[in-house]
Amino acid sequence: MAVLHRILYKHIIFSVISAITAFMAVTNSFESLGLTLIGFALFVTWVWFHFVEESLDRTFAWLTFYGILNIFGQYVDYEGRLWPLWSLVILHVLLLIYRKQAAWQAVYLFVAAILSIGYLVNVTESWLSQRPPSIIEATLLSIALVAVYLIHRRSDLMWVSLLAVIPFALFEDSGVLLAVLIEVIALAYLVRQDMTRQRTIFAFIYFLVVQMTIYFIYVWDRLDISLFFLIGALIVFALSLGLWWRNRTRRDVTT
Repeated sequence: MAVLHRILYKHIIFSVISAITAFMAVTNSFESLGLTLIGFALFVTWVWFHFVEESLDRTFAWLTFYGILNIFGQYVDYEGRLWPLWSLVILHVLLLIYRKQAAWQAVYLFVAAILSIGYLVNVTESWLSQRPPSIIEATLLSIALVAVYLIHRRSDLMWVSLLAVIPFALFEDSGVLLAVLIEVIALAYLVRQDMTRQRTIFAFIYFLVVQMTIYFIYVWDRLDISLFFLIGALIVFALSLGLWWRNRTRRDVTT
């Protein structure tokens, strides 16, 4: 009803009501209510996504799609570790159908970044002690993630495709390999954003979050927190100095 009111009356309050309702429905799990309701929820979400062109609505609808797909994985008793990544690949269909650049597409990268942190945090936890991924599944998922970039050739989707390292990194239980790979990706993302003269603020935040996550997972009991923040401050200062020096050498950039 909130979605229909949003389409008819176009008031933003119905977007908020729809988002809250979707969040409550997803977090209370559709799997106990049957496949029919999951299908109906997907249809209503598509109506919301298709008929309301505001970027905020499409962002809410996209996140609802993602939540419902993850619930569907629970409904079919998928016991592997990789369903959140499969859901991201499935939602690539929206990028194929709605090719026009829009603000909602940024949420695709945001969720990919959250997934990389989530897998890093939980790599040694019970959530990832489920059935280990098979070589075949890991290979197929990695190919699908790389295909997301190859189909569109958009530079921002390249960072989604780099999640292809996760399925194979999960075979190493300590998570050290995954931590190193994600840290390299975060640094490469920051450097590329600067080299292509795009906004670096989100890349910088992502890099810092990765550093904090690695610290709390692996160094909490071994390195005093004040020393960690000192080292982190020096890293940030060095990166800032490098980016500043690069901008200073550009003729078309003013201080």
